[in-house]
Amino acid sequence: MNSNSLYLLRYDEIGLKGGNRKFFENALVRHVRKVLDGCGQVQVNKIRGRILVEGELENFDKIEEQLQKVPGLSSFSRAERIDKNMDAWKDAVLALFRKLWDGKELVRFRITSKRSDKNYPLKSSDINAELGAHLVVNSPEGLLKVDLHQPEINIHLEVNQSGSMIFVSQKRGLGGLPVGTAGDVLCLLSGGIDSPVAAFQMMRRGCKVHYIFFENRVFLGRAAYDKVEKLAQKLSHYQFDVKLHIVPFSNIQVAIRDYCSERNRVVLYRRFMYRIAERIANKKRYLGLVNGESLGQVASQTLENIHAVNTVVNSCVYRPLICMDKIDITNIAKRIDTYETSIEDAPDCCSVFMPKRPATRAQIEKLEDDESKIDVEALENEAIDNMEVLIIE
Repeated sequence: MNSNSLYLLRYDEIGLKGGNRKFFENALVRHVRKVLDGCGQVQVNKIRGRILVEGELENFDKIEEQLQKVPGLSSFSRAERIDKNMDAWKDAVLALFRKLWDGKELVRFRITSKRSDKNYPLKSSDINAELGAHLVVNSPEGLLKVDLHQPEINIHLEVNQSGSMIFVSQKRGLGGLPVGTAGDVLCLLSGGIDSPVAAFQMMRRGCKVHYIFFENRVFLGRAAYDKVEKLAQKLSHYQFDVKLHIVPFSNIQVAIRDYCSERNRVVLYRRFMYRIAERIANKKRYLGLVNGESLGQVASQTLENIHAVNTVVNSCVYRPLICMDKIDITNIAKRIDTYETSIEDAPDCCSVFMPKRPATRAQIEKLEDDESKIDVEALENEAIDNMEVLIIE
């Protein structure tokens, strides 16, 4: 590619947004500009149905790595801008084919043009035919064969109001919607495999995801604290400028240990977590809570226990992993680079005072009876008053 090199960015779902489309496009452009900061003198601009990244581009590998972390992008291509006329296209297609040809005696090829500029006189099918014929005429006899289904070389041409671009490959993006277009939510980040994946899944659906972590340095030390901060930093590759709320939980756990049923401890822990998370979410005007629960995966995630925890809050609780298998969750964790951190040996606070036989079908009446034996509001107020908030950029 020469100095005319650029990146052509595509989106899918945004194109269906009708009158709100501009809002989503602008959010996506802002995100792309931010992730490409430091990749050269880059200009990011909208054209009809596409986003262009051009300028004094540096380090193409880094640019592509960054673009693959942008929710809302369906795919992108490194392309070359060429003059908007048939002669220029013929020259460019032939030059690109010769660059790609590996010396085979027979090559299956295809020309794929897209004409969004409806004022241009030729239709896409006409452009394909004329460029394909030009390739055949200017290549050794018998070398080329048109194959629309499984071509070895597929040369793309896009013609729009701002000009025309030629490219070969398309790289997949994350898809989904731009971060922040759906609103802010608060994710219970535990440090395990599941909750970072749940946060990522919500980002892909347009949410800006803040975090809350319940820590117990008194009994577990600082390892879990550091681990969750590292996970939040890894997730910052997909979004920017969010808050990590770190809530001390040791006094609550001691009170539950001393006054409540042993079998109910884990569910009681989670009821406290949800109430505290909801109070913080309401204060910050976040639009719901997120967790990494997957139905039946562990004792606390049976239908009865999930219901027993849900009853203590009025907020929406989003569970993007609720029906996913562990292997699928793990594969996503590996893809987004949180897996290795998540499996580090640093137990979360729910492991403190773990009962030998935790309740799998907790009864709300018995949980409420346990909570009547302790000062729930005072314990929650103390935890919130001593909360630490980190900004994850």
